[in-house]
This record gives sequence, C-alpha cells and structure tokens, in this order.
Amino acid sequence: MPTKEDLMGFGMSPFAASDLGNTPVSIAGAGTTQATATPIRSSLVLVTAATNQTGAILPSDAKIGTPYFVVSVSGQAAVIYAPVGHTINGVASATAHTFSAAAGMQIFIRVSATAWFSTGITTIT
Repeated sequence: MPTKEDLMGFGMSPFAASDLGNTPVSIAGAGTTQATATPIRSSLVLVTAATNQTGAILPSDAKIGTPYFVVSVSGQAAVIYAPVGHTINGVASATAHTFSAAAGMQIFIRVSATAWFSTGITTIT
C-alpha cells in the first residue's frame, strides 16, 4: 500500500492521502492498563513494548472499516487495548489483546460503533 507521501506526489490532497495511505509510525508501548496504554494515531504502527504486557490502545475515533496494522517489534510481547466501551473479538475493552509472541503483526478493523476484530501473524522470522 502506498504511503500518504506517495499519494500526495500523484496530486492527491493531503487529507485524502492521509485517509488512504500508510506511513509507518514507531511508538513505545507503555502502561499495563487501558488507561495508561500509548495511543495509536496511525494505521501502520510499530510497537516497542518496554516490558511484557505493556502496549497501546486503538483510536476511539477510528472509521469503521479502516484497518490498523500493528506490529510488535521488540523482544517483549506487546498488548493492544480497544477504546473504552469497545470490544476486540468480542472481549471487553479493558482486557488486553496480547500478541502470542514477542514479534508479530495483527490487523485490527473496527466493524461497528463498538466492535473491533483482529487477525494476524503471531511471529515474524
């Protein structure tokens, strides 16, 4: 998928390019609860977890149908939280969605006002 910069290079407006393009953003996963997790602000995120069970929270203003590609890139298993009042794969928002390995990728898609689903690769070699 092209980056937003690629799309703007073809003459697309910055607003539309930001909606359609992916530009990887690195974040440091922090906090061990939904309230203290690092906010995800991009649709392609590289999460470095400080320790096991630290991570990030999906955006509450995400558009329905927009995929969020989240990659755990550290030696620690990152966790991802749904926004307050939302679910991931039917599990309550305050429950962390844990990467099963220290390195892996999950795709999170908001499918309704309060529901998210995920799928992904659990390890990267």
